[in-house]
Amino acid sequence: MDKRTLLFLVLSLLVLTVYFTARAWLIPPPPVVAEVEEPPVEDPARPAIEPVQPGGGEDEPPTATEEQPAESEKPLETKRVAVGSLDMAAPYRLLVTFSSKGGTIERIELADPKFRDLENRAGYLGQVAPIATPRGLKIGVVGAGTPAAIAGITAGDILVSLDGESLLTPDDLTRSLHNRKPGEEVKLVVEPGQGGPRRTVPVELSARPLELIHPENDPHDPTIEHPLSFQLALAQNGDKAFASFLRNAEWETKEIPEGVEFSRKLSETQLAEANRQGSLEVVKRYRLLPISAPGSETETETNSSGYSLHFEIEIRNAGDTAQPAVAYMLDGPTGLPLEGWWYSYKVATGWSAGGARDVVGRSQSGAFVMQICSAIVKNYENDKPNDSDLLNAGEKLDFLGGDTQYFCAVLIAANDANAPVVQRAFARPVSELDPINKSKRTDVSFRFVPQGKILEPGESLKHSFVIFAGPKQPELLARHEISTILQYGWFGPVARLMLLILHTFHAIVPNYGIAIILLTVMVRGLMLPIGRQAAKNAQMMQVMAPELAKIKEKYKTDLQKQGQAQQELFRKYKYNPMTGCLLMFLQLPVFIGLYRGLAVDIELRQAPLIPGLDWASNLAGPDMLWRWDAYLPEFLAGENGYLGPYLNVLPLVTVALFVVQQKLFTPPATDEQTKMQQQVMMFMTIFIGFLFFRVPAGLCLYFIVSSLWGVSERLLLPKPKLPSELTGGEPAPKSGLSKLTDRLTQMVSGSSNGEPKKGRSRRSSKKR
Repeated sequence: MDKRTLLFLVLSLLVLTVYFTARAWLIPPPPVVAEVEEPPVEDPARPAIEPVQPGGGEDEPPTATEEQPAESEKPLETKRVAVGSLDMAAPYRLLVTFSSKGGTIERIELADPKFRDLENRAGYLGQVAPIATPRGLKIGVVGAGTPAAIAGITAGDILVSLDGESLLTPDDLTRSLHNRKPGEEVKLVVEPGQGGPRRTVPVELSARPLELIHPENDPHDPTIEHPLSFQLALAQNGDKAFASFLRNAEWETKEIPEGVEFSRKLSETQLAEANRQGSLEVVKRYRLLPISAPGSETETETNSSGYSLHFEIEIRNAGDTAQPAVAYMLDGPTGLPLEGWWYSYKVATGWSAGGARDVVGRSQSGAFVMQICSAIVKNYENDKPNDSDLLNAGEKLDFLGGDTQYFCAVLIAANDANAPVVQRAFARPVSELDPINKSKRTDVSFRFVPQGKILEPGESLKHSFVIFAGPKQPELLARHEISTILQYGWFGPVARLMLLILHTFHAIVPNYGIAIILLTVMVRGLMLPIGRQAAKNAQMMQVMAPELAKIKEKYKTDLQKQGQAQQELFRKYKYNPMTGCLLMFLQLPVFIGLYRGLAVDIELRQAPLIPGLDWASNLAGPDMLWRWDAYLPEFLAGENGYLGPYLNVLPLVTVALFVVQQKLFTPPATDEQTKMQQQVMMFMTIFIGFLFFRVPAGLCLYFIVSSLWGVSERLLLPKPKLPSELTGGEPAPKSGLSKLTDRLTQMVSGSSNGEPKKGRSRRSSKKR
């Protein structure tokens, strides 16, 4: 084995080691998350999760007054209000569940059936917030358009049993629905909340909608939930917090048209903890904006897409004395989807890939900023939270939000004179830092602190926002002026062009699998002259292989003469070694552009290769033929394993075609060194299968069609026409198609190399 071959092997092993080490570090094992939908249970032995605060802006140590209301106040019961609908006939595309706990958004579900939950395929009753009672499960809320609402179940009703199974805890309801499928009918025994006879209610379950925002459980203790979305506390002296209890306290609730209003009044005793006098009233108003009516003239309706809420914060001086600079701390959305975190490649700014959930922002005068999940966690681990700052102080806020691969939840400030001015805006983990589950799955969000305002008696600080919560469709983002969230990365123009062509084909043939095939045929067709020349070069290289071997043997000690002899041989055969490289060079932008397009375009999400089949039902992810993690080791088949929890067929077909191409395009080995090099190349080709095992099915489909095109070009290529002085009067070597045809002819005729088989000759002699 010569030095070059040994070096190649060492580099190959080094690449393997770096790749597997990086995967083990970047893709940690997933936590076990409970699917129980119930209110959090207070654990007196463990404090509630409080995110790590940034240096220079820490919350003041909590006092008894901050952590809970005064003892004289009557505690309020958590109240939930559902606004919007899952019915596509309604003028909304969201079903939003609000909670009086902190005056927050507890859950946002998307109504469009294109955006279903890809991982939980159990039948869906509705997020009813069940509470255990001696009689059964008390329904906390029922959203319009859910199967429960369609069946006539209302908030306050008691669920006694489901198909004869008693329902005593929320766990019972979760387990009962786990094995039910969408479209299946179940029978619920319901007791009216105000009393009355029980009745049996048939309910047809539906597919589970995607929850864009939802309460996420701590992986170590499922009874503890992460903070709800858009919590608020007051701030003073820069970004020092006071009245932190507002984040989890119960707020007064008032339903308003298409929305809800939460309010909380701070007493003199509570303000005294912050060395203030008087009284403050804090109000949060949410209103779900309906889809714009044609010809609408009002600004609110014009900007509405059915995926947006109007959000207003008002802090009013309800006392008789002036209040020094009053500001607030507003936290962002939490619990965004984790779908596909173990296989997806999220496009981010710069050179790094994004996490399952990242934080984005922009000021009205600044550039777009994205903080990657892993970088946010690393900053807090290294005690450098200031490195997670998003915007500069003194700038007017444009937007801040949480970003996933295909969806986002963004707080957009009004673009007017009253737009809030940034005091501080930074990204942060909203859950405890987990040493295992940190690089891609950590729940991260933002915290926004505007500049304060001195409030005279009766005066208010008021800021208005729009909360966009929906898919990252270009037209929707452009409508809300947040298009920069959609990042295409390298070769962005090529990715946009590929997607434009792909959507054009889809408009003609409404199947994205066929559209990808047509796109591949179009690309390879445009490259036909170059591809044909590359195939001829490969064919010519096989012809020249014996002579190249002779040249290497003749000038093995003189590399300069060896190179000159090879160049002379290339000129004789009119062979250009750069043609094959040119084909690869031209295909590289197409490959990366299509890869980035598949990683960005939400239209490919949930697009099936063959409608009606679960296999390859999401071209933006692996084809997932069979779940095999129960039969293979965790390091191979776990969600963080090298191969993933599913057997994928399309990557295997892709690698098999790569091997066929290599056999057709590689000249036969003429010595041991060349043979070893070809074996190493075969090993690297198989190694590519590991790299491709989790790529989107749509990308595998592109490679399969492109490889079949390349194989066809090679097999259909006629035999090369060589001058007689180069062939020595012997017939030119046969093409790949001629060899294949001869082989088939031999199999049919029962002959080999043109000579009759001995067995057949003996039988013929006997007959004669």
